[in-house]
Amino acid sequence: MTTWKKWRLFLTLLLSLTVFGAAVPAVDAESSAQVQEVRQLLKDYHISKPDDALLSSDEIDTMVESLHDPYTEFFDEEEWGMFNSALEQTFVGIGIVMTEDSGVVYVQDVLPGGPAAAAGVLPGDAVVSADGKSLKGKTMIELQLSLRGLEGTVVVLGVSRGGKQLKFRITRQAVHFPTVTTRLLGNGVGYLALSGFTSDAASQFKKQLSELEKKGISSLLIDLRDNGGGYVTAAQEIAGLFVKEGVLAHMLDRDGMDEPLEVSGTVKPYPVVILVNGNSASASELLSGALQDYGVAKLAGTRPSVKVWCSRLSP
Repeated sequence: MTTWKKWRLFLTLLLSLTVFGAAVPAVDAESSAQVQEVRQLLKDYHISKPDDALLSSDEIDTMVESLHDPYTEFFDEEEWGMFNSALEQTFVGIGIVMTEDSGVVYVQDVLPGGPAAAAGVLPGDAVVSADGKSLKGKTMIELQLSLRGLEGTVVVLGVSRGGKQLKFRITRQAVHFPTVTTRLLGNGVGYLALSGFTSDAASQFKKQLSELEKKGISSLLIDLRDNGGGYVTAAQEIAGLFVKEGVLAHMLDRDGMDEPLEVSGTVKPYPVVILVNGNSASASELLSGALQDYGVAKLAGTRPSVKVWCSRLSP
């Protein structure tokens, strides 16, 4: 199968057709034949000599754009791989999370055991250069691309720390950012941060929550700040840890048929507070909203708003 055929349409909430129980409609034979005829004529006679992959890609892009739907996108094989890696929080890079403040990009977090941590990069470092080239004025995506590369290659990262200019020679590696992190705060408060709704997010959440409960927590703080979402099934499973019986969300198809995402599980004997901000989107909004609606959690922070998933990409 050629690369251009390996494309996928992906919805923001990452719900596959199997969730809805929907079937893919058959393509009208006459329309398909017409499209194929036009494609062949352009391929055979157009002065630019377009190849079949380009024509097919352009055709798909045109179809998607004609929907005028910002939540439906076309991914080729390479883009799908990047998206899936981001969703599962697995990257080839140096192992840092970045944030931007007043036009300056800082290291927000350093992955323990990652290449950047081993080199001596610290949270709070201002990122200023890569391989001797200034990164001033670069967008977050451009900066991330400058720091990424093939596994085993080297990048020289320049940072500013306390007024001093420092450089670190870092070998890129495959890194996986932890989905769940926990710690005990004062007065029996358990803290659990969920960075994304990955395929194993629910199992990791349940495991780490159980460890906190064994330590005798009297309340729980769930941190969904900067969590851009992921698999809705993960949100369903996590909701089941707090809601005995209910519905995470109602999904209406184009015919108005309601497909409720049902939740069945347990309730907790301790109060729960969920931290959210403007980057808490998609599955984060579903989970936090449902737990609030069922009266098992209170929300704190800034109002969530829909953000592009790539804002969580990290080198």
